[in-house]
Formats: sequence, structure tokens, C-alpha cells
Amino acid sequence: MLLAESGVGKGFGVWLAKSMVTAVDTTRVFAGRNSIQKIVTDLSMAMTKGKGKEMIKDGRAYLSSGEFVNFLLRDEQAISILTEWYDTHYVREWANSLKSTGTEVLKDINVTMLGASTSDYLRESVPIAAIKGGFFGRLMLIYSAEKGKANALIDDAKESEQVAPKVKDWSKYLVELSKIPTGSKFTVTEKAREFYRPWYYDLQQKIRDRILVDKTGYIHRLHDHALKIAMIISLSEAPDLVLTKLHVEEGIDLAESLLTTIKKTVIGIGLSELAPKNEVFLRSLFRADDYRMTRKMMMQNNHNEFDAIEMDRIALTLEDAGLIKKAGQGSAAEFQLTMVGRKQFLDIQTELKRKK
Repeated sequence: MLLAESGVGKGFGVWLAKSMVTAVDTTRVFAGRNSIQKIVTDLSMAMTKGKGKEMIKDGRAYLSSGEFVNFLLRDEQAISILTEWYDTHYVREWANSLKSTGTEVLKDINVTMLGASTSDYLRESVPIAAIKGGFFGRLMLIYSAEKGKANALIDDAKESEQVAPKVKDWSKYLVELSKIPTGSKFTVTEKAREFYRPWYYDLQQKIRDRILVDKTGYIHRLHDHALKIAMIISLSEAPDLVLTKLHVEEGIDLAESLLTTIKKTVIGIGLSELAPKNEVFLRSLFRADDYRMTRKMMMQNNHNEFDAIEMDRIALTLEDAGLIKKAGQGSAAEFQLTMVGRKQFLDIQTELKRKK
């Protein structure tokens, strides 16, 4: 998912990728507005491609959305179905049984999605339940704050700058990749294995010790994302299906770099729904001496804003997000606003002023 504010130009990347996948013509492409039921129905039926091309009988698809909030019609099941499809590498068939459609069976599901959105629109299109439900943990959220290139759009583009005519040529290598036989496996060099193993086991230890905490589940899939990126990098260089140490290193670096965006986006969504009470809690700590306050004092100062159960839930959420630290238990427990929390509080104030 490409994230940026409106006008930054994230839609170009989505369009280019869709154009290239369409040019390769080996999978179903969904764009525009869709219902999840229509996508399920289409994936359950065989599809005939161009002359001389093999019929598509499995559940392969490419989902493309320049604005994700418009891609799927409002449906409580849409996000949960996409979440489940992510893990179908060990499910040979996926059945959908509805009174209106009967039983539709999807075989060998392989769905790729590239979407784009702004933080505000993403809050509208993805329910809070999808945060802990795993949808966000399965996304690679890539954020950009500025345009890659300024273009006044009043002069004719030079031939070297024209993209559309080159899409077909750029897609030729993807056509070669599409010829790799189904079921083929990557070979991993020993140096790559030696680098990956200690990193993986160190990651698992940090998760067990709660040094790394992430309520979306992304941290638990970090190694999966790293290997997927490494495979993509390898394929971008050659179709030989070999993972080297360099590929694995770069895959890990890129996957880890997305953690910041995941946390920032999730914090924004959670606070947008619980803004009043969260904001009161953070404001109390922001104004306190050394940004510290006991649980008892927090309750005394804000008993009109939230009860004890709500306060504990807010504190747990903010602690998991890294915005506060908690020490001790019971009424003597003490909350402290972290540096990240202070910055987030100021960001919330700016956002509330903007909305007003």
C-alpha cells in the first residue's frame, strides 16, 4: 500500500504497475470499483486469455487501486476475506457458500494487491478490527512525504519522458518471468543462510521478550516480508531463482524500514476513533512534571472523562504503541510520556486544529 497525502503522485506507480501486468496478460486484473462477491465469482470461473495462451483455471488475480477507499464497495467481509487469502499457500481450495450464488470454489489462490491511499481515507476504508485482525500485518505500507519529480504539465513531454509507449517493452522481461514453471523453488546460497539464521532467531527472541511489540502482527511476519522482498530483488536481476546473501540483506533492510510507517499509521487510526479520551490522557501527561503521573492522580484529574476500566484500556493501547511507559502496579502505578508520545501528542493537536 502506497501512502501519501493527496497530490503527491502515488497514483502513477499504481497505474504503471497495472499497465505492465495487463501487458503481460497472464492473470486477471481488477481495478476501479468492485464488490468482494464479484471478485470471488470471477476467481471461481475459468478464464480464456488471448490466442495461443493457456486458460486460467486457478485463483490468480492482481488487484489494483489508485484509491483504496474506492476499490472495494462497503462490505464487512471484504477485508477479512483478503486477510484470509494471504495465507492460502497451505490451502489448496477456498470455498464460498452463499444462498444467492451457491458454492463457489477457488483453487490455488494467488492474489497480489497494489493500492494507494491517504492516511485519512485509509482510516475510513479499514475498520479498527482489521488492525489486530491481521490485515495491516500483511501489508507493506510505503510512505512518501513529497513528489519524486516536479512537473508543471504545460509543456509537451520529451520522447525520453513518455512512459505509456514504453510499457510494452518494459514488460517483456516480466513475460520471461511468467514462463518459470509452476512449483519451481529458489535455491538459497549457504552465505545467505548463514546471514539469515541468526537474524531470524534474534528477531524471535526479541518478540518473546517483548522488546519488539506490534499489535498489527507485522512484526510476526517480518521474516516472511523480508524473504518475499529478497525474492523479488533476485527476480529483478535474473530468472535463475537464486537467493544470495546480498538479496537477503537488502530484503531484511527494506522490510524493517517499513515498521515505522506501520506503527505511525496504526497509531493514527486508533487515535482517530478514540481521539477525545486518548487526547485527554496524553494531555495530562504532557502537562505533568517530567511528563510523569501516577494512576491515582490520572484518575482523580480525569474521572469525568473516563472510568478506571477505560483508563486502563487506553494506557495499554498507548503503551503497546510506544507512546507511554508504565512502572509499578495498582493505584501506585506511574505513567510516563515517551519522546515518541510527546511528538505524537503535538501531531494530534495539529490534526485537531486542522479538522476544526
